[in-house]
Amino acid sequence: MNKKLFWIIISVFIIILSIGSALIVKFINDDEPFIVQYSVEEKASIYQDIINGNDYGKYLNDGKKMSFAFEDGTTTLELLIEQDDFFSAGKLVENGFDLNLVDNNHIDTVTNVLDYNENINMTFINNIAISLLEQIKDEIENEDSTGYSLLINAIQLNNYDLVTEILKFTQNIDKVYHNDTALSYACGLGNIFIVKELINNKANVNYKGDDGYNCLMNAVSNQQNDLLEYLLTLDDININEQNDFGQTILHVCVEYANVGAVDIILENSNINKTIKDNENRTAKDYALKLANDDEEIMLIFNKL
Repeated sequence: MNKKLFWIIISVFIIILSIGSALIVKFINDDEPFIVQYSVEEKASIYQDIINGNDYGKYLNDGKKMSFAFEDGTTTLELLIEQDDFFSAGKLVENGFDLNLVDNNHIDTVTNVLDYNENINMTFINNIAISLLEQIKDEIENEDSTGYSLLINAIQLNNYDLVTEILKFTQNIDKVYHNDTALSYACGLGNIFIVKELINNKANVNYKGDDGYNCLMNAVSNQQNDLLEYLLTLDDININEQNDFGQTILHVCVEYANVGAVDIILENSNINKTIKDNENRTAKDYALKLANDDEEIMLIFNKL
């Protein structure tokens, strides 16, 4: 063997040895040790044990190993909550359940936890959801399987506490899902506390969604007159904005026969009753067209 070849072999050996040593050190110092996964058969057995109320306590001591989804996409955590086993669900989280290790839609999982809490409103369930938020904070604005965000889902479930927690990780509060921002969606539901929280976080109150409806129009069309009254106190609200049909908020009042909203709007000195829609009709013209025998629309006509 010539001298040149000898030194090449020695050099390659040193490189291999260095890489091996680095991997060993990494393995020793790694905070996330390798996790042995359950087999498909074992997962099916765990599923049946939880469903049937069999003894599954032994599995709860290793939350990371239990961080998986069953064939239907449901996680072990969701299944425990669905079975009203809140103690085991809490224990699973305490022992390291990590949503990042689960191969499913993480937004769906947190939404399902929140959905369970819609009617019973248990702080314990909210706390589990909050712990999951911390794990997937970089995914907060991702879509669920229906195309909505976790923030919009929390709004739909009227969960103020989770809305405030989600906002801590939200980078784009005006991100659009199915033509709605979180604020435009919330204005249709009328929870003033949630709407105020979104506006305090700089949500755009003049965003236009489907058919060019803004927050004012969403509130009026859904009979949310208390919310309408609050929105009209905001400095940057445009009370004379028009939608895709050229309608103002007064036209929308006519279309949805919202008599109370007309009284609130007419108290605002900035309202312009002369604006015409794409059919060249003022709100009063529109009311006359729709009135017929409708007493509420006739009331609106008389007010205009």
